[in-house]
Amino acid sequence: MSHLLFVALALNAGPSLAVKPADNPLAVQVVAELSAEAAKKLTAGALKQDEGEALLTFARVDADSGQAGDAMFGRYEFADGKLVFTPRHRLLAGQRYRATLLCEKKVLTADYDAPAKKVVGTPTVEKVYPTADVLPANQLKFYLYFSRPMRESKTIFDHFRILDEKGKPVEDPWRRTELWSEDGKRLTLWIHPGRIKKGVNLREDIGPVLEPGKKYTMEIGKIFDADGVEMEKPHVKKFETSKPTPRSCWPRTGS
Repeated sequence: MSHLLFVALALNAGPSLAVKPADNPLAVQVVAELSAEAAKKLTAGALKQDEGEALLTFARVDADSGQAGDAMFGRYEFADGKLVFTPRHRLLAGQRYRATLLCEKKVLTADYDAPAKKVVGTPTVEKVYPTADVLPANQLKFYLYFSRPMRESKTIFDHFRILDEKGKPVEDPWRRTELWSEDGKRLTLWIHPGRIKKGVNLREDIGPVLEPGKKYTMEIGKIFDADGVEMEKPHVKKFETSKPTPRSCWPRTGS
């Protein structure tokens, strides 16, 4: 069976819950039919994330523990007694997800197995700019070019590390703002500006990310592409640092 759809239904005309795939089974909607009492408390239209999560969550299930993880982000809409959640991103192929509805002290769940997608090969990092082996200690940006459109995620920065000469990770080096190209194949990765400019509290408290005359390794971990396929292995870029470059000399593009 390409995918499994489990629907949890109440025995009466009360709340119900279903995960409904679109033509692409990695794109789904979670549809919760609320009880009349619960429906009275909501206003028709779009709900904020926290308002929707108070009733309905959708999360990936850990394969080892069988427990649902953090709730996914997406769009909540309420109309005609139905609360509909549409995930912001497509599901990861081959993973199980769980919808949970809390309504009138009843808990309903509906699990959905996203089908594994047959793909050829795995995504790779094609280039990292700047390509030079020696970079100024105040280097601000890196441009990561991938072989395929990649999956956006708020936790993606946890998979990018800068290691010092002893292999120790530099603490929290990134400005955690996703800047993807329109085709999803290039990510602009910023070192946090507060760690570069002298006199800024962040630099004074934690220190600079890069220091002159040192050797570093940037490690790009095994992240997922837009179809849920994971990189086969991390990508590394080794470089040394020189003295800081005047800000007016910083590159403006990734070429």
